Amino acid sequence: MRPPLERIRVSQHGRDALVTLKRRTGIEHWNVLCRWAFFDSLANPNVPVPAEHAADSNVEISWEVFAGDLANQLLAIFALRAAKDGVPSTKTEMAAYFRSHLERGILQLQSAGNLAELCQRALR
Repeated sequence: MRPPLERIRVSQHGRDALVTLKRRTGIEHWNVLCRWAFFDSLANPNVPVPAEHAADSNVEISWEVFAGDLANQLLAIFALRAAKDGVPSTKTEMAAYFRSHLERGILQLQSAGNLAELCQRALR
């Protein structure tokens, strides 16, 4: 299975939220926060609204760095969720769906005040 994107770019709005999260949580790496955000969005049963913000920030992560050792599992979970939500399996549609999940997840995590709150959110 191929990743939905080879290079992941975050919107400027998402980048600003990630900067705040980095400061509040002490998590230094974009890929860790983005992966966490993606999983947080997948846990939300609602279909994400298509991302309105352009991928216009300087935050760019390769799929390999984003997914890390979880690449196969992440792709499988993503494909299952996309099928459940009725997303056409074209490259363009899957990429847009991925971006929607990532941006929604970043905005969902933005409310965390510190690492403990982020962990509490993950345990729900």
